[in-house]
Amino acid sequence: MPADNLYNIHTYDGLVTADAQSMVWNYLEKQTWHAHWSKIPETPAVLKHYRPSEGNSWLNVQPTFHVCSSFHRCCLGSDEASLKSRHPIIWGLWKTINTALGNEYELTGNPEGMFDKEYTPPPTKDPALEQGWRIYTNGAYGQVLNGGWGAHRDTPDLTDETSVTILYCMNQEWYPSWGGELVYFPEDLSGSSGEHQQWNAEEGKQARGFNIGWPDQGRIVSPVPGRVIVYDGRCLHKTKPPTTSIHEIPYWKLAFRARRKTPWPS
Repeated sequence: MPADNLYNIHTYDGLVTADAQSMVWNYLEKQTWHAHWSKIPETPAVLKHYRPSEGNSWLNVQPTFHVCSSFHRCCLGSDEASLKSRHPIIWGLWKTINTALGNEYELTGNPEGMFDKEYTPPPTKDPALEQGWRIYTNGAYGQVLNGGWGAHRDTPDLTDETSVTILYCMNQEWYPSWGGELVYFPEDLSGSSGEHQQWNAEEGKQARGFNIGWPDQGRIVSPVPGRVIVYDGRCLHKTKPPTTSIHEIPYWKLAFRARRKTPWPS
């Protein structure tokens, strides 16, 4: 795929009603989240669990080591069956979104790894489908993350033509000056940037200084409240952090690792 072409990225506004947005937000506030705290040589990395509805107590903790450097996360399900049984409200959101998109997707995509090893992904209904977190939340606060998250692919296999990520922008209020944009980089399958920009190929690759192309050669998508973003899992992308001026307001997105029933149209 030439450098001036992108994998499929689509945005949809208005698929989720305001009442449904509020219900999902209030529900996830009551769930257990985890945050990953970076280590320094004399202190191991740890996970901090908290419930947003009980106050942002973790923000008031003064650790003896570096601040949180990863997404805050809430693990939800391995597939549609586990999501329905564990979190029916989120399952209802998934059905609303998928119905609006023509029921083109199944929750069988490439699962996401989690820092929190205490949470074992629930079994999948299909024994041939790998257990893994396919439904989860990503969250951040402006004051605890500098620079955003490194460029990566959700689906490292460049031959996988059906795996997608569907993001739901959970915040009911958000403004352009608050940041948090998703940046999708241009593709370079001719290999001029080195290893086809494949930063997820093995451990540590994201730290290498590949020439991945400038963001304005790709696409920037804003986290409009209630927006649904559907993109090919092979897209090389990163998320910019929210601005530090809103450090007490969480920036939340709900992710569904799905798979198209048919490949993307040519």
